[in-house]
Amino acid sequence: MLVNQRRAEELMGRHDLRTLIATTHTSVSYFTGYDCWQYASFRENMLKPGAPESLVQAYGVITPRRRPVLVTNTFTATFPVEEGVEVRPFGGAGYLPPPRVKGESRYLALLRHILKEQRPSAGDALIDVLKEAGITHGRVGIELSNLSAETRSALRKRLPRVTFLDSSHLIRFIRMVKTGDEIARMRRAASIAEKAMVAGISKGRAGGTVGDVRKPFLVEVARSNALFEHWAFSPLGFGQSDDRPYVFAEGECCSVDVGCIYRLYYADTGTTVVFGGGRPDADRLYGTLWEVLEECKDALRPGATPSSILERFSRAYKSRGLEGVDYQGHGIGLETREHPIISYSKYRTISDQVVSRDTEIPLEEGMVINIETPLNLALKGGFQLEKTYLIGKRSASEITPKRDPVPFTTG
Repeated sequence: MLVNQRRAEELMGRHDLRTLIATTHTSVSYFTGYDCWQYASFRENMLKPGAPESLVQAYGVITPRRRPVLVTNTFTATFPVEEGVEVRPFGGAGYLPPPRVKGESRYLALLRHILKEQRPSAGDALIDVLKEAGITHGRVGIELSNLSAETRSALRKRLPRVTFLDSSHLIRFIRMVKTGDEIARMRRAASIAEKAMVAGISKGRAGGTVGDVRKPFLVEVARSNALFEHWAFSPLGFGQSDDRPYVFAEGECCSVDVGCIYRLYYADTGTTVVFGGGRPDADRLYGTLWEVLEECKDALRPGATPSSILERFSRAYKSRGLEGVDYQGHGIGLETREHPIISYSKYRTISDQVVSRDTEIPLEEGMVINIETPLNLALKGGFQLEKTYLIGKRSASEITPKRDPVPFTTG
């Protein structure tokens, strides 16, 4: 399973929640393994003129000691879910369940279940799930950000003794610690991203364009059954861009930052490229970034806080006289950036209606953390070194495929 059921139940118990309801595409996928593009981008008014702006509705429901439940539209209910997830459809599709056939496929059996169990609306299906679990009173955590006005009204009217509380951050806190299935997918995503990045860079040359480098990256990502997420570079050592007609100059040094998605899970990686011949100054500077990351990676251990990790990097750069590095880190998983965020911030708390905690979130075993060290020197060059680590019992291990401690150099 993707969802960390044990952690979910522990946090639900700590905050006196009888169940948790996900409404966003990301969290529904986490609870159930469900992945349908409609729920990531289609608004309700795209399907019914005059309907609300909220995304089309699907819900994931986690209740202690019960199987996860997916509430989704009848017409998309045959999209794959994790083993053991119960599917509750809605929408009232006007079809009769097909007769049982000896030796029938699992899809025909699923179709029969869907057509038999469908409810008129998303709210009807969700309320039935809650009532069957005995959730008619008490506190329930729910993501309010994508809950339709229609379902919200139905919940208030038909479950008046239930207190529904926004739990958006609580669900993100559950997601911080990965399961074995999640880590396996993330290792594969990291491998795909690295291989695709190298495939693209290998086609680069002075006088060539960004498009020449970007296209092979896209091809390799698709060949590996993954999805494109981002591709960016630092033109003239300034900021980030994806300007495909941009032409690389002889000796130009720039950062490349890429990402892909494999079976819902993100990879984020990056490096430094010199186009058309070597640059000793770029080699030295990149080597310093590499040394610092290798020296400081032992700060990534259970109990370490974002501020302690940042301080470790700060001291290392200062000892080498290197200024201007935008060093930072972040969790990664079902989104390219997740809790905890390792970055300087004026904010001190993260909260919803259920949980409130300090932004100084300590690392825990099972977290996956991405560290990146971009350095932009306008008109001189852009540098990037980015790696992803799994936090173990005492230290971190790299899940990004190994590479040499020098910038890539193209012909």
